[in-house]
Amino acid sequence: MNAVRRDLLAGTVLIPDESNPHFIALHKQFFDEYRPLPGFETAEVESMVYWRWRGLRLMGIETAGLTHEIANHKGASQDQLSAPTHAFFATRNLTDNSRALTYIGRELTRCESHFNRAHRNLVDAQSKRGRKIHEIDPGVPPNPLETNESPAQNEPAKPGNEPGNPAA
Repeated sequence: MNAVRRDLLAGTVLIPDESNPHFIALHKQFFDEYRPLPGFETAEVESMVYWRWRGLRLMGIETAGLTHEIANHKGASQDQLSAPTHAFFATRNLTDNSRALTYIGRELTRCESHFNRAHRNLVDAQSKRGRKIHEIDPGVPPNPLETNESPAQNEPAKPGNEPGNPAA
């Protein structure tokens, strides 16, 4: 049944020339990680897949637009400019003469918001049935500053207790 639902979702979400195997892999990754129950939890995971896919599509569109503008600028420029300079002029052209980057940025924010809402709903539903799952966005790496040390090891030194202080 999951494959039928997945194929229906893919048929609704994918636009021409998008990768069905990549969509299936993303879908599988989310379902393997969250193992939702049928019904509400499955709908929330499908929503997360949709919003993640849509965000990836928008990032690809932004990259394609910038790549196209960089090529246009390189073709029109007689100067030998660095790659960042061509990228600057391409970005400036897209922001000055088009609202494409503004639209893409706004839509990416929207995708993230909807993804996070679906994730929160899923976490709430699964915690109510006693299942512990990730409390953070799975696309965001853990905070590198967090450690597994006890809080006492992470506390700042109190005045007079610094290492090497004879009063310690």
